[in-house]
Amino acid sequence: MLDEFTVDIFISIFSNLTALIFTIISVKRKQLYSWAFASILIGLGSTIYLLRFQHSDFRLIANLFYALALIAFTISSIHFHRQLEQGRISDKMYLTFVFIPILVFFILNIPILVKLQFSLLSLVSLSSILSFHIFSIQRKPTQAFMLSTILTGVATIFLTILDYFEVIWVLEISYISNIILVTFLLGTALVSLFEDRLVKSEAQSRMLLRRAELYKDIFAHDMNNVLQNILSSIEILKNDCEKTETRDIIFDLVIRQINRGASLGFNVRTLSDLVDTKFQTTKIDLCLPIAKAVKKVKQDFNNFNVFIDFNYPEDKYYIIADEFLTTAVINILRNSIIHNKNSKRDIKITISQENDVDTSDEFVKIEFSDNGVGITDEIKIELIQKTSDLFEYSRKGLGLPLILEIISRYNGMVRIEDRVKNDYSQGTNFLILLPKA
Repeated sequence: MLDEFTVDIFISIFSNLTALIFTIISVKRKQLYSWAFASILIGLGSTIYLLRFQHSDFRLIANLFYALALIAFTISSIHFHRQLEQGRISDKMYLTFVFIPILVFFILNIPILVKLQFSLLSLVSLSSILSFHIFSIQRKPTQAFMLSTILTGVATIFLTILDYFEVIWVLEISYISNIILVTFLLGTALVSLFEDRLVKSEAQSRMLLRRAELYKDIFAHDMNNVLQNILSSIEILKNDCEKTETRDIIFDLVIRQINRGASLGFNVRTLSDLVDTKFQTTKIDLCLPIAKAVKKVKQDFNNFNVFIDFNYPEDKYYIIADEFLTTAVINILRNSIIHNKNSKRDIKITISQENDVDTSDEFVKIEFSDNGVGITDEIKIELIQKTSDLFEYSRKGLGLPLILEIISRYNGMVRIEDRVKNDYSQGTNFLILLPKA
């Protein structure tokens, strides 16, 4: 009896330690909640099983905990399988997991406790078929350990039934089976953790590859266009240098392309900072990043006839943001200047408060009105559609996607309207709505 009790203590400690590890890991991998719950039930069952020498009912209670753990494994297998099949298999098929054990229970003419064991055996056996199907498709180490755990559970139930019929050596083999089951359960937890890290590492590698492809695309396409335009302008200037009007147009085009190239370099650097820098937002006065952006743009475009009308409002408006808001405003102002063919480029910045009619949430509204060429309604809709992946670069350029990404991180919104209602050719009104702090 002493040796048997010693083994029971070992299994109890091992099971509860596994349950603790599984619970900690499931915090990071929420899809393993049901398995963590099952491991806790096994740990409790193994502890209660120690008390069977005090009263025989404790053995029945412990077996109940084991049974609930195996049912939890089955429910998890059904859930994983349904996600994998994505509705390709009818829910009626999964009902057989309930129908067959019930049928087994009523057909067999044996003591009720053994009936329950046979019903549980059929349930977990069907669960092992699902787990094998999942593993055959995904071929992941975690799924292999899950399958092994469930198969060991099937063996454990079968040995429990044999023990009822007093088959020799069954008790010793069942102890080995219990230890193997907990070992596979612990392996499932540890392997899932390493697999999760591997998946994150692969995702990071793919992101770095996309970033490299993006930079290559930018400099192979956009920068080439900038340089080609400058080269063409110089060729025209060489052949027609005596016409002052032509020369002024060419110089303006060269300056425009140089500024476009500068904007491109600024946006590439911003993209890198946006991905690599952890956001640390704080409560700030909205006027400060706007004033900083206005000063920067005026310096960059001092050769252009640009007038930016921005006056500090009487009321102070506070928002939750960081230094990237300045970058977003710089991009908005750059776009307004670059895409404006007028001799004088006017931009007016207005700050006000706007309340959401449905939720009564308070927002700070920043309006950037210009006298540029304007944007048609069809293009407006296309421009403000934020991509789910910042590295899905499009020929529209990096400026606006960066603006949308930055503003969305502050839980803000972007709208594009006509400066003069129903007449897009009179210029654009670019609006940013940020939650008021």
